Amino acid sequence: MRNRITAFALMTQIVAPALLIIGLAAHAQQSSDKPVISLSTVSKLDRSQAGIYRTKIGKIDVIAVSDGTVGLGLTKELLQNAKPGEVERLLARHFEKSPVDASINAFLIKYENKLLLIDAGASELVGPTGGKLPQSLRAAGAPPENITDVFVTHIHPDHTGGLMNGNTKVFPNATIHINKREVDYWFNKSIAATAVEPQKTFFAQVDPKVKPYTDSGQLKTFEGATEFFPGFRAPSRLTATLRA
Repeated sequence: MRNRITAFALMTQIVAPALLIIGLAAHAQQSSDKPVISLSTVSKLDRSQAGIYRTKIGKIDVIAVSDGTVGLGLTKELLQNAKPGEVERLLARHFEKSPVDASINAFLIKYENKLLLIDAGASELVGPTGGKLPQSLRAAGAPPENITDVFVTHIHPDHTGGLMNGNTKVFPNATIHINKREVDYWFNKSIAATAVEPQKTFFAQVDPKVKPYTDSGQLKTFEGATEFFPGFRAPSRLTATLRA
């Protein structure tokens, strides 16, 4: 029996509430304007832990791998127009307080003889508690240098920040797959020149984080419905269908 899932949709179901606002966190880290979201500077953990969660889709291994966390200030920056004390009261009901730790995750798929990664995390772009993806991949038995393909859902700092560590490629042997519309937009210098925040900061991360793979010929674009391997296809920019 052939089971079908939407692999990228799986990602959004698990971590969408956190990931939708990580891009704003990256802006707050970089911009000289008043931060939109405050970031925590230290982790609540005193030692690292295995940042992986394993599941199976049919016979295919799908592993959530952590790039770390980011502390998001909710009481003044993110949640607007709340009554005084309302946010704090609701958080306390769930034994939480601001800032709240939000997870930054990617997804590792062991597919036949390939190691596929969905997105690459944020690395240092969200502060000192990011950049754990290489460690998590090793814990999952997939060192970054063994990744064969990285599928980028879209070019935002929390999805492409982990492609590079300074001037070093984190995935030196991988092909990076990105929709052509994404590449055409984010590499457009004319659009970048007139961009305002937070897009201005997003554009600034494209050259240091994505362009090295373009220069080496490792970035491959696609358009429309594309089958990359038998049973693994992308019907659109944000979703990929995995069959087992």
